[in-house]
Amino acid sequence: MDKSLERELAVRAAAGDDLALARLCQHGYPTAYRFALALTLNAAEDEDVVQEAMLSALTHIASFRPERASFSTWLCALARNIAVDRYRSRVRRIKREERTLLSPRTQDEADRLLERDELLQALSRL
Repeated sequence: MDKSLERELAVRAAAGDDLALARLCQHGYPTAYRFALALTLNAAEDEDVVQEAMLSALTHIASFRPERASFSTWLCALARNIAVDRYRSRVRRIKREERTLLSPRTQDEADRLLERDELLQALSRL
């Protein structure tokens, strides 16, 4: 898409022109999709990331600056931020689950089960 057309569409979209916004999104979607897929390596996750990026673009179109980057580039930046946020959230959730698994209460239960198994084995040898 020509830069001057993109600028014009961005100005119109920021002013509330839904058709201009739709044209921008239609143009930027394939690039954002490929970019997000390269980040997530998962088609289902990729679709969610791009959908969130599109929603973010819809709600924040007024902050798009065509003099700084193309719409596709901006959309990819939104997708990258969303993918990173999702990754960080997943890491935090995994760490929480690991802490729960390694909590003293769980360790005490594991020790009791081990002792019980040892006792059962000793009794079976008698």
